[in-house]
Amino acid sequence: MRIAADRKVFQPKSLNDALAIIRRRPGPLVFAGGSEFQNLYPGEPTIDRDILALHNIEELKRIYRSDRMLEIGSMVTLERLSRFGGDVIPKGFAEAILTLPHAPVRSIATIGGNLLVHPRYFSLAHYLTMVDASVELKRSGGGRWLPVMRLRDGDNNPQLHQELLTKIRIPVNQWNHQNFRRFYSRERELDYGICALASVHRGIIEDIRIAYLFRGLLRFQNRNSDSQLIGRRVPIPERDLRNYINQVEAGWAAHPSYALGDDLVHRRLLNLSVWFIHSLNNS
Repeated sequence: MRIAADRKVFQPKSLNDALAIIRRRPGPLVFAGGSEFQNLYPGEPTIDRDILALHNIEELKRIYRSDRMLEIGSMVTLERLSRFGGDVIPKGFAEAILTLPHAPVRSIATIGGNLLVHPRYFSLAHYLTMVDASVELKRSGGGRWLPVMRLRDGDNNPQLHQELLTKIRIPVNQWNHQNFRRFYSRERELDYGICALASVHRGIIEDIRIAYLFRGLLRFQNRNSDSQLIGRRVPIPERDLRNYINQVEAGWAAHPSYALGDDLVHRRLLNLSVWFIHSLNNS
């Protein structure tokens, strides 16, 4: 793989330098960890774009944690994040990271890259969207914060306008029950999973979010059904739990993701919902 003769490889050492390069030469191929680089240009002998490599920018590798939020630089690797304990990284976020099972890949893959490349693996965007995380996008002369759920358009393309993704901000301590699971159906060649979050205090469900997740950022969440559990005391009676699952499945059957799975996929995800709600009894 080569770069065209009239193109350049830039390796800035500061964020300001990187933004200045984008202003002078718009549209570079941004190189973060590089774990997806070959997939962007498979077998292509020459790349006709400038390359902007971010690996020397230390300010993009910082992590800050307060009582209210976790702020992560876009160049922090997934392996580094996976090594933090539960007092720094929320449980569901750690589980989402570990759905990429190969440590050598996690050691070069970055959180910013994971959000911006097409999700060949199960994207962290599912979890970050569920917890209302946001990202900082910077350009020369300014910046903005954007919810993760608005980072991509309807065609799954990142919404960056001569900008770099520099930080990810995650609210913490809102969800004291979290679970993230991922599976793969070889028969259907389908990635699928579940993200379940709940805030339970003194035996009362204060908030709950359960979503079924699929490759390509396709997600189903029945907010109406979830809202029926809010304010309820645990344990939820079995009859009410069955009614909840029936309502979820009825809504899911009308969603495009339902046709992706077979009965095994449907039963597995619904049963995981039941298991998660039962797990709230330990609050």
